[in-house]
Amino acid sequence: MEYDYLVMKKLTPTSYALLGLLARKPWSAYELNAHMQHSVLNAFWPRAASGVYSEPKKLVASKLATSSEEERNGRTRTVYTITAAGRKALLSWLESPTQTYVSMSFEAMLKFLYSEAGTVQTLNDTIDSIEEGALAQANAILAGVLPIVELGADQPGRPYNGMALNFLVDVVEAQVSWARDARTALKKLKDTAPSETTRQEGLKAYDNLVSRLEKILYTSARRL
Repeated sequence: MEYDYLVMKKLTPTSYALLGLLARKPWSAYELNAHMQHSVLNAFWPRAASGVYSEPKKLVASKLATSSEEERNGRTRTVYTITAAGRKALLSWLESPTQTYVSMSFEAMLKFLYSEAGTVQTLNDTIDSIEEGALAQANAILAGVLPIVELGADQPGRPYNGMALNFLVDVVEAQVSWARDARTALKKLKDTAPSETTRQEGLKAYDNLVSRLEKILYTSARRL
C-alpha cells in the first residue's frame, strides 16, 4: 500500500495519459509523442515533446511499464509496454475524483481582457483572431476526422474519441458565437478607454452572465 501511495504521488496527468495509450498497445517514445501532438489528446492536454519523451522512463522506473529493444527498418528502438501495476495505477486514477473547474491557456482572450490599454482597432483585431482561430480549428478537426469516417477505420478509443471531439466542437462553436456577439456589442465604442458606454456595456454583460449561470444551475437542479 505504501509503495502504491508513493508511486501515485509522483505521477502527473501526463503520466496517466501515456499509461492510457500503453493500455491499448505497446508504443515507442516517438510514437507516443507523435500521438500526443497530433491526436485529440493535444486539444485537452497539450504537452511539449521534451516532457512526453522523458515520461516513459519514469513509468519504467516506477514499475508501471517495461521497456524492450526491437529492430525496425534496420534501426533499434525502445518499445514500452504497460505492466499489471501500471493498469492498476491507471484504474485508480480513473476512479479518483477530478477537479473540473474550467481552465485554459488562451492568449487571444488574455489580450481581450486588457483591451482598454489598446485601441478599438486592436480590440476588433483580437475578436477577429479568436473567430479565425476557431474556424481554423474546425477545419483542422474536419481534416483529421474525415479519413476516419470515410475509411471506417477501427480506431482505438471509440466512441470516446468522437464524443470528446464533439465537446471540442462545442468549444469552437462557442468561440465563433462569442466573437460575433462581442463584435456587435462593441460596435458603438469610439475608443477603449473607460466611459459611460463601456460602463453600460459592462453592466449588460454581467447581467447576461448571471442570467445564463442561474439558468444552467436551475435546469441542472430540476434534473436532479
